[in-house]
Amino acid sequence: MLTETQTSAVRRLAEEVEELEERLEGVARLGAEELDYFLDLYNWDDGFEVPTAIAAHPDCDQALALRLFWLADGLTWYTREAPPGPYQQDWAAFCQMISEGLLSDRFPRGSLSFDPGLSRVASYRLRKADVPEVLYQPVVEKPHP
Repeated sequence: MLTETQTSAVRRLAEEVEELEERLEGVARLGAEELDYFLDLYNWDDGFEVPTAIAAHPDCDQALALRLFWLADGLTWYTREAPPGPYQQDWAAFCQMISEGLLSDRFPRGSLSFDPGLSRVASYRLRKADVPEVLYQPVVEKPHP
């Protein structure tokens, strides 16, 4: 659970810092829970540089990576039948990077959880479409010893 000070700092970073380099430096100093909260506030119209930095962050665990995948509409990218258009190249590169990381177990299970909120029917349809379960199954936080 984030403290009020952490929440305020993350909110300031997301809402007030406009310079990309300053924002990337701020993201680099955040922990897993702060990164998760930052995603609640991030405006995806600002591009994929910050989400890419979050995916590359040492505290990015499997739940956070899966959340990035879903927030970026990675499932649409993964199941596409045609190549992305010229205006979708940044999106496609991000989706490819995050899905490859999830498929190769690059992201460890950590302290965060994420549930895409799919119904049993939706999960069944994805399974029948041969979509790897790691791209849509909920991730539960790693138990504490």
